[in-house]
Amino acid sequence: MSFLRILSSRLAPSPILSYLASAGPLHRLLATSAAPKADQQTQDTIWNPVDSATRQVSEKITHVASKGAEKTPANLWKEQSEYTRLQLADMERITNDPYIGRSAKVVDGDLADAFKRLDMILARNKVRKQLKLAERHEKKGPKRRRLESERWRRLFAHEVRKNVQLVTKIRRRGA
Repeated sequence: MSFLRILSSRLAPSPILSYLASAGPLHRLLATSAAPKADQQTQDTIWNPVDSATRQVSEKITHVASKGAEKTPANLWKEQSEYTRLQLADMERITNDPYIGRSAKVVDGDLADAFKRLDMILARNKVRKQLKLAERHEKKGPKRRRLESERWRRLFAHEVRKNVQLVTKIRRRGA
């Protein structure tokens, strides 16, 4: 059992976190620390990848510590390659779901910061705009005109930014 599993079992679940854990895409974000006590099989399903990753990292650390005398470039390359391969394999197994790009980790129990980061991610990915546009059907012609207008505005804003940077650069030179 990994230290992460022990730590999360020590956290006291609150009603707010339990509600948030069951709501929408945030269920994966908060499920491990906020969900009410689940049966042992469900907890094992959730925590087995984390346990194996923690075990592999600790084994790798002890392996590297025991081989401290053999620090040839070939050995270092081989060790680092193996460590990276193990990390990537575990990351794929743990984070392979459709909500990974729309989630933020809760660090030290700071939910407010996690929600701010999640809000920034959603704004950057324009999720709310897509949801609003998907509420109603948009005909082919108006959609084409809207996309063309958005493209033109983006290009125009880019050109204005370039010109402002050029003027700022010239002014800095003293002209």
